[in-house]
Amino acid sequence: MKSLFAFHNKVALVVGGTGGIGQAIVRGLAAGGAKVAFSYRSNAAVAERIVSELSAEEQPCMALQGEITDIASTRDLVQSTVKQFGGLDILINTAGWHTMGPFMEDTSDNIETVIDVEFRGVVYLAQAALPALVQRKGKIVFIGSDSGKVGNTGMAVSAGCRGAINAFAKSLAREHARDGVLVNVVAPGPTDDELWKHFKTQSEWASKVSTAMERAIPLRRLPRPEEVASVALFLASDANSVMTGQVVSASGGLTMC
Repeated sequence: MKSLFAFHNKVALVVGGTGGIGQAIVRGLAAGGAKVAFSYRSNAAVAERIVSELSAEEQPCMALQGEITDIASTRDLVQSTVKQFGGLDILINTAGWHTMGPFMEDTSDNIETVIDVEFRGVVYLAQAALPALVQRKGKIVFIGSDSGKVGNTGMAVSAGCRGAINAFAKSLAREHARDGVLVNVVAPGPTDDELWKHFKTQSEWASKVSTAMERAIPLRRLPRPEEVASVALFLASDANSVMTGQVVSASGGLTMC
């Protein structure tokens, strides 16, 4: 019997594949039999290591340098994936721009960058990928944040973008349901990865806020990247045939809504 959680004969594009959650998703897709293309912005060394390790296990994988905020670049990511692997079944976006600090101290440059990466770029990416996804009744999974549901101290602009992505995903889900395309969001909170460690050392203020957030998690521990990835993998798999337009928290109970 075919496993519903396998990805044999599936082609996936993961945008932001060198971060903690992104890497876990890339490896999970590859382990399930998918042909995986993933993008990176600047971390070429990590991208090369991932490709080398997966290639050694005879898992088809390709790294693509790209910038999600550039329309032409998002189109190139999709076109390169389709050209290499023959189509596109799964799009997963994990890209984000992560800083923590009081809103009134935020700079205009940082605000614009957050909006470009966490909203505009996601819109460009979806528009570039949907024609290929419609052809194969594919899946879209956006990695968002619990902050998009309830807000977050120190990440006001990012939380606003994440909330916008939740509404955007629901709108795409409605518009493309008849095409057989399912669109969902995974919303993690603090996660046990290098990014969260960076937050905790960014400033004394950020350290206090992040420590308070950790203490508020009912499970009393940080979710691991692999645990967040497993939710995304379910939504992208054949095991999911009816869930669309949903925002699924994967935060150890930090947000229950």
